[in-house]
Amino acid sequence: MAFGATSKVSSQWASDQPGQVTLMDWDANTVKSAQYGNAGTPDNTVAAATFAYNTGQWVTGNEITSSTDIPAGGLTLASKTNVKTGANVVFSAANTASGAAATASVYGCLIYSDTIATPVAKQGWCYNSYGGSVVNVSAGTLTLVWDPTNGIFKFAC
Repeated sequence: MAFGATSKVSSQWASDQPGQVTLMDWDANTVKSAQYGNAGTPDNTVAAATFAYNTGQWVTGNEITSSTDIPAGGLTLASKTNVKTGANVVFSAANTASGAAATASVYGCLIYSDTIATPVAKQGWCYNSYGGSVVNVSAGTLTLVWDPTNGIFKFAC
């Protein structure tokens, strides 16, 4: 099993947006980035019930945590933005850092709403691959640097 090298938006979440099945408010919701190792193979085509934090491929047994440095449930995203640039809509946030003593081998993350409860609690929006392991982050800080052009995810319109 492998995390892979690509990042993808949940197809179920994307298809639910026009019909307002899952009302996620990028600005008002608490959005988190839960860190994962290479124990699972993310699949963006699964049902919403298995593309949520602590379900399916995103069970906490595969999550990378480190005391309070990388807390269970993930790092909270701050300064979230939703910007239309040309024919694209880019969702991003401030770079996100763990505590100062994190120890981990992290391959990617699940971005999810910690606020939403229905129709699926903690439903995932997307997963981001780090392109390989962030190996041996020891006595240092794990900092997620979101791409300046593509953000956390981008919709091409």
